[in-house]
Amino acid sequence: MKYQSNQKPTAVFFSNPFGYGPTGTAIALMETLFEKWPGQIIYAASRFCLEPFQKINDHKLKVFELDERNFKTVTDFLRSIPNPYVVSSLNRFSLKAAHFLNIPSAFIDILTWFWQKIPDDYLLADYYFCPNLPGTEEKIKDLPQLSKIILVPAVLGTLPSIKCKRKKKFILVHIGGCLNPLYQGLPIAYLRLLTEVLNKQKLNQKIFITGGHMALQFIEKRLKKKNVFCCSFSRKEFLEKLGQTNLFITTAGQAATLEAFALNTPTSFLPPTNLSQWALANLLTKYKAAPNRVMLEEFITPRVNLQNLSEKEGLILFSKYYQKIADDKNLRNKYTEMVFYLLDKIPENKEQQLFINKIGVNGAEVIVNELQKRWSF
Repeated sequence: MKYQSNQKPTAVFFSNPFGYGPTGTAIALMETLFEKWPGQIIYAASRFCLEPFQKINDHKLKVFELDERNFKTVTDFLRSIPNPYVVSSLNRFSLKAAHFLNIPSAFIDILTWFWQKIPDDYLLADYYFCPNLPGTEEKIKDLPQLSKIILVPAVLGTLPSIKCKRKKKFILVHIGGCLNPLYQGLPIAYLRLLTEVLNKQKLNQKIFITGGHMALQFIEKRLKKKNVFCCSFSRKEFLEKLGQTNLFITTAGQAATLEAFALNTPTSFLPPTNLSQWALANLLTKYKAAPNRVMLEEFITPRVNLQNLSEKEGLILFSKYYQKIADDKNLRNKYTEMVFYLLDKIPENKEQQLFINKIGVNGAEVIVNELQKRWSF
């Protein structure tokens, strides 16, 4: 579909409810596109994707709640939009719908480095953007569609000033969304283990736990310590807290991890809740950027080759592993001591700074500038 000069274009954003990473990426792009886009901006998303979302501007931005993983729902919705341009953050259903309806499309894949093979659906996009993490160039070099693939720096939200004084009175713990369309329900054993540790710690400073609303409700009902607080933050609020704390403890979700690195916040890592977190933690370890980390491999006997599992298989297996840890007193005590160490020790983060400096942080700006040239707005 070509741009019509007598009809302003509508940018329609979709993300994937796979943790908070894809949604954080979509929000970062909307924030950056806002000043340049000549028409309406729409965010079409389910309730889970809307959890960290904060309206940018009531007049120019509209939000529609829908099932973004239902091809028919997305297709019918796009048919109702005048002069649409689709921007998809790891949402293959919106990309397939755009291709089916001959709508211009851009796809942002923050996990190019992770895939064994880039899914064919992703390359239906007119333009395929991928952050240049280590291993990305190797994954794309032999693709016949190389001309449509654009390497970019990390796609991060609008970061607060890192010159602000850090408040050394709290620890920020991030558990991600903890919901996944490939797995029914919460990772109960994982959350029980973490809650048990929080109830046993004897720290004086405040500990803020942030993540998906349902996961936070689960933890909050079981908390006994008065220095631990469960908080649902918007993206803006989260980044402000991330810039203030002197210790960030997180699952290795890509968006939160790279934002922490960009803000020069010392970062430690909880064990993963999915395969991409496991893979990113291993990648960071290779670059000495995860010195304080609880490794799932410490609890797996015999060792399993996680590399060859599908994401759904990984989620099921991880659930079994954490239940095994919860059921075994010795393993549970070992887990507790390892998380205690994360809470008590601030890691050296020089290598984390080197890692993010190599990738860059202005991916949202680069993508918007590229789209401005290619879509002529």
